[in-house]
Amino acid sequence: MNAQLIICFAICILVIAGYVWNKLSVGTVGCLGIVLFLITGCIAPKDVLGNIGNANFSVTDITTELGMSRSLLHTKMKNLMNTSAGDYIRHKRIQKACQMITDGHNVSETAYSCGFADPNYFSKVFKKVVGVAPSEYTKQ
Repeated sequence: MNAQLIICFAICILVIAGYVWNKLSVGTVGCLGIVLFLITGCIAPKDVLGNIGNANFSVTDITTELGMSRSLLHTKMKNLMNTSAGDYIRHKRIQKACQMITDGHNVSETAYSCGFADPNYFSKVFKKVVGVAPSEYTKQ
């Protein structure tokens, strides 16, 4: 049974890789990065979740890992996920922030832990994405 699952998974990877290669016209490195993204939910091996607390992590890090230009990554992500890489990173950071605030962490600690260098900017982004201020989030 396990051997059948492994074979099935390998075939799925090949099908996805073939789709990405043929339909999206990316190079080998880009193809592997996008397949990794589709299968694991990570943009690249050096993924967003592993860099949540890194305020210096940016779209440039992702493009370097994938071996493609910023504009090509933007186009591919818009086509595949209907979001930009920057918005994807921001969304993952806010998801982590919601979890931390729910767990009882204060706003400043959460902001720094989620890669925001300024707690005020974090509060502004949080409110824009979630709809309420971080200090009000736990009161819902």
